[in-house]
Amino acid sequence: MNLARVDQIAKAVLYEGYMLYPYRPSSVKNRQRWNFGVVYPRTYSERSDGTEVWNTPTEFLVSGDANTRIETRLRFLHLQIRSTLVSAQPGSGSLPEGWQEAVERDVALPESTIGELCREPFRHGF
Repeated sequence: MNLARVDQIAKAVLYEGYMLYPYRPSSVKNRQRWNFGVVYPRTYSERSDGTEVWNTPTEFLVSGDANTRIETRLRFLHLQIRSTLVSAQPGSGSLPEGWQEAVERDVALPESTIGELCREPFRHGF
């Protein structure tokens, strides 16, 4: 498997919505980002009567025998809110208070086999 190619595809999907909006801080119509697969903190989800999801079940279809080893990595953007005003670019003004930025996160899950996963499903929270 060509992991470099997989990485390029993953980054393209990961940054699809994030890189497009907003075009600039002063643009009123583009102040709200929209991304695929957004997951909110559980308390926020519960306070909004579950209209915003706090978890995302994931299933994979794999082929092999009980000894086939599976390696899994999760990559996602973790939203950060900037708490101070800073210059966006020379001559473009300042970013507004509460400007949102994302930090790329990468979580490597423990390697397992198909046999192990058939005996006991795997859950990982973070």
